[in-house]
Amino acid sequence: MKVLNQNSCLVEEGIANQLESYRKMKVGNTAPDIEFSADAIKNSNSIEVPKSFSEVQSTFKLVFFGASWCPMCVEEMTRLIPFYEKWKAKGVEVVFVSLDTDKKAFTDFTSTFPFISSCDFKKWDTPAAR
Repeated sequence: MKVLNQNSCLVEEGIANQLESYRKMKVGNTAPDIEFSADAIKNSNSIEVPKSFSEVQSTFKLVFFGASWCPMCVEEMTRLIPFYEKWKAKGVEVVFVSLDTDKKAFTDFTSTFPFISSCDFKKWDTPAAR
């Protein structure tokens, strides 16, 4: 968010392209169908991860990308969790895609999340992030 709020900054080309793709997103657009092939946890339990984002059964879906090593992500997840049950009742499902590289860090971070959390431990190289 800090980068997006600055007048100018230097970022790697790959990150710049990724940020540009975010700029093109608009309310009402359909997200790409993310393919999952990773570990998945929900309420501290290993679960069978859906094969793709389109298989997540819900009227509305929110994808959150983050990691245990990201202070802002930890803060945002702390804010999001209390809303989950209310959103779920209104047809919103949350899927957390972790950019962690360490299985223990991922498991510790997501153990209290009441929604699907997925990680293939490839950081930014995970297909879901690309």
